[in-house]
Amino acid sequence: MAEIKKATPEKIYLKSDKGWESKYGTMYDHVIKFPGSDIEFIYTSKSKEQDKFKVGIEAEFEYDKKEGDTNGVHWEQHKIKPVANKQQMGKGGYVFSLDNEKLKQKVSAVAYCTSYIKDLISMDKLVVNKEDPMKSMRDYTTELISFMHSEIDKIK
Repeated sequence: MAEIKKATPEKIYLKSDKGWESKYGTMYDHVIKFPGSDIEFIYTSKSKEQDKFKVGIEAEFEYDKKEGDTNGVHWEQHKIKPVANKQQMGKGGYVFSLDNEKLKQKVSAVAYCTSYIKDLISMDKLVVNKEDPMKSMRDYTTELISFMHSEIDKIK
């Protein structure tokens, strides 16, 4: 189970110059060490030169410890990733740090509506203003969000 922590890195280095292949492309593991701990925390990034953690600068991060046994050998993995600022939502690899559940629901509703409207437009199910297609998408999305809120308010 992941938990949110804050700490100041004292040492950061690349685990291997070669990286490893994933479905997202080449990934690089960065070892992050914090004062008073012998644990090597791993931050995985698409970049060889990560900039999310800096020595001497306090960072807020999500920590997830995984354990297992492979061929009778016990292993532990200490993975971390930065927590996004409230203004940084939507960047890959980030954890959303929204303070209240209502805001999370609103963000999810807007994302769903925008995606649904985009799909309808791509299937030619909605008419789009050729001069300003983004205005059409915003208008349709706003209308769908308003409809969803009115229907949700009816549910007790």
